[in-house]
Amino acid sequence: MAGYDIFPAGTRSEALNHLAASPIAATVLDWSTPEGGSVPVADYLLAHRMPYAIASVAAAHHLLPGRDQ
Repeated sequence: MAGYDIFPAGTRSEALNHLAASPIAATVLDWSTPEGGSVPVADYLLAHRMPYAIASVAAAHHLLPGRDQ
């Protein structure tokens, strides 16, 4: 995409470290991570009002209960 850099993260720890170091325009989360899920990353993004989308076959209300506002 013109004007945007893409930073893939292989683990949620790597994603959180990158988010803490650099502002982002948007994020796409893979719900399955080697550490067991992306809830900590989604929580960070929500707390910092950063837009994100989740790639998953599960329904959103099962993934992030109470966070679908």
